[in-house]
Amino acid sequence: MIALTPFNPDWGFVCGRVSTLEARLLTPEFFNTMVSHPKLEDVMRQLQDTPLRDFAVSGADFQDWSGIIDQYFHDLVKSIRKDCPNPAIANLFILRDDYQNLKIAVTGQNTYPFPSATLEPEKLAGVSGGDASHLPSPFREAASAALASVEETRNQQMVDVVLDAAYLRHILSLRETTKSELVRTYIEDFVLSHALVAIWRRYETGVSAKAIQRYLIPMGNLTSTLSAVLNAGEPSNWPDVVRGSIGELLRQAIEQDESDAARRFEDLSTNHLVAITQRGQGQVSGPERVLAYLRTLASEAHNLKLIVCGRLSRIEPDNLKRRMRVAHG
Repeated sequence: MIALTPFNPDWGFVCGRVSTLEARLLTPEFFNTMVSHPKLEDVMRQLQDTPLRDFAVSGADFQDWSGIIDQYFHDLVKSIRKDCPNPAIANLFILRDDYQNLKIAVTGQNTYPFPSATLEPEKLAGVSGGDASHLPSPFREAASAALASVEETRNQQMVDVVLDAAYLRHILSLRETTKSELVRTYIEDFVLSHALVAIWRRYETGVSAKAIQRYLIPMGNLTSTLSAVLNAGEPSNWPDVVRGSIGELLRQAIEQDESDAARRFEDLSTNHLVAITQRGQGQVSGPERVLAYLRTLASEAHNLKLIVCGRLSRIEPDNLKRRMRVAHG
């Protein structure tokens, strides 16, 4: 069993705030009812029972709702980050948006649809013009490598490979900012599972293992495992070289869902990450309590987007239920 860090009064205020916010988390029963409504109007009506009630406009389309839910989640995480002695705990959940905007800037565009965690639009403007020198590290190095790949390959997929690897390396570096065993375990399994999904998706689009390896490796203490995956060929071979819980989830996804095993693995691994953090739910004052709440909130946001956007897109409820993630612990 992973031990929690001792009581730390520095985390008292934010844990007290989290304790209050936890009362607003949505239950599994709430999501099961919401996804099962026969009419879209009933789905939208149930949104009135969530923190999104102020945004519940029945005429919004799925793109509007995806953005609304993302912005709500992002704003709340940034607000909590202000109260955290270690902002890395919150950054685990919002740095991806910076890298998504960076992908857009590298291709010369100047409209950035994702909420900003660190990189404001004015910082991205120079990157759109081909200059990343003004960015803080490690964004500067990531953007420079991505810009170089554009010049070399003229291939958007390689920009994705470069910046996905940079994002995961950035997340893995946050592991060194904390002594919490639970947080460190969470980060390592997060990076491994997301790296596997990234490799899988690139494999499906025909990007060579050699091209992926050029940018993905090294990846800290995960280097040997990811190198073995890249040398293993078909995804069906990967469970033989990935050890532990993540390897078992890989095997389970491949056996359960031949049509889209990568997506199934992504959902299973996210539920695994939720399970890791649940031990921190009862902590009085420490980083694990905040991590547990934010992980639950992230899965809650996923479920809301899945249900609302899925129903707006006329996806059958049974198909949506399969993709719902464990949220409230």
